[in-house]
Amino acid sequence: MCVLRIVGEMLDAASVVASIEGAGLKAHVHRSQHQVIVPISEGSWSEPMGQFSDAEAFLVDRGALVREIAGRPDVEGLTLDFPTERRPEVAAQFVRFPVSLVSKAGALGVGLELSSYDVTGHERPAV
Repeated sequence: MCVLRIVGEMLDAASVVASIEGAGLKAHVHRSQHQVIVPISEGSWSEPMGQFSDAEAFLVDRGALVREIAGRPDVEGLTLDFPTERRPEVAAQFVRFPVSLVSKAGALGVGLELSSYDVTGHERPAV
């Protein structure tokens, strides 16, 4: 479940949410009040390539909205966060971001983050 995180110490979260919802997307304010979360993909945690494809399509389809939000004076950063399941049976795990996704995100000033969670015997955390 890839999400777009919009952060800012002085973030007017209600205004950001209103802009996003006005564009037909869902968004909610993180409990910290300095962050807005926008769900981008319902792709599987075990298959990040599906999340990457959804995120790239979002950046193409909603690039103008992302650019508008990134240009707000109260926004300090935007990050696409891709949650993945940590595989406890392997010593190391590697995931490569597609160049096209990196390029599109970079052009819009959006960072990329891969969050790895140990979900063995646990519920998946809410991102």
